[in-house]
Amino acid sequence: EVCAAVKELASVVSWPQGWFGIKSILRFELGKCNESIQIELRELEILLKPKAIADMIRARLLESDQLDLDLDGDDADQSSEITGERIRRSNQAVEELGKAAATVEGLLLELLPQLMSSKSGASAFHLGVGVGKQVTEPNWILDAAKEHIATFTPETVGVLFLRGLLNGWHHASPASVEEFLDRAVRDAVWVKWVMDLHLSVPMSQSAYARIHQSIK
Repeated sequence: EVCAAVKELASVVSWPQGWFGIKSILRFELGKCNESIQIELRELEILLKPKAIADMIRARLLESDQLDLDLDGDDADQSSEITGERIRRSNQAVEELGKAAATVEGLLLELLPQLMSSKSGASAFHLGVGVGKQVTEPNWILDAAKEHIATFTPETVGVLFLRGLLNGWHHASPASVEEFLDRAVRDAVWVKWVMDLHLSVPMSQSAYARIHQSIK
């Protein structure tokens, strides 16, 4: 009955929390389940896994334990895999998701309130890296983010996504990032976040000068 209810729910709405629960059982409790239940759990995991890019990103931002979400394959193998390699693969999967999101018109602006939330976990950074590597000129994203920051109270704002965005953008065009940060230190909104934004780009004399100027 529970499985039937889950399948009915999955047919009409995305349910990332249910997916997290199934993934957790598959990773940690699978050995306690008989074969028929194991089969049904794997079917439910496939059914509940978010399909749309927007739903996949929302799932990433909701979940604090990212290591199992997109790592498919045999669960015993996943359990024994070196943690560092799991982290690398997980971060790479999120970065690729960010690249894909950057190609969908309007999606990043739609998701920006969640991407910029202080409740978003570490995945926001790696999503930003992917976006920064994909978008040649991300000033339109930064302009929208600035409006968001100006509207909301500082304690509700998270800049992990922006830090990732600058990190990815720096890989493609270090000079463009430097130009943005030079403008930011003179901007009434950005100047309050200059130190945070420098955490994901290489430090230099110019960076130290900006940070010093921002705290005067």
